[in-house]
Amino acid sequence: MSTFPYGDSPSDRETLLDLLKRIAKQIKSTQSDHSLSFVQDKIAKAFGYVNWSLLHKHVSTAPPKEFWKFAADVNSHPRIGPALESLAPPLDEDFAIEEMKAWVRQTYTPLIDFAYYDRESPTGYAWPDEDLIDGLLEEFDHRYPVELIEQVASALEANEGPWGIEKY
Repeated sequence: MSTFPYGDSPSDRETLLDLLKRIAKQIKSTQSDHSLSFVQDKIAKAFGYVNWSLLHKHVSTAPPKEFWKFAADVNSHPRIGPALESLAPPLDEDFAIEEMKAWVRQTYTPLIDFAYYDRESPTGYAWPDEDLIDGLLEEFDHRYPVELIEQVASALEANEGPWGIEKY
């Protein structure tokens, strides 16, 4: 099962909450003796919340890393994850690639732009290089597939060489 590409914007959070609500409606349609709020509370309890209202509040206001962990927990849930997979919008790879490239450019700089040449260094520069894959995984592993993250890191390093953190 793949994870879904949720960011941490209010619209991404609302998308996840709407998808969970749609799942609750689907469950309610097969269990007509329960109200929608009962089914929503049951979903909330599956993720450790007392009720739907507290789940909704937490998802709406949680810091990005907590939100992504929650989204990953939803994706890996044995009953909700598969239902969510059929309802969620597909991954927009072009958007994901551009977002990751922009993050790399804000966080790192190609060594060729600031480091001195050093023929004895493994990278050819007198400055340590950073592992883009590790940085991207730390930032995006709950949002995008590992294969896509590795593809972006490899393309950036192939096109622009090693990257580092410019410190003066």
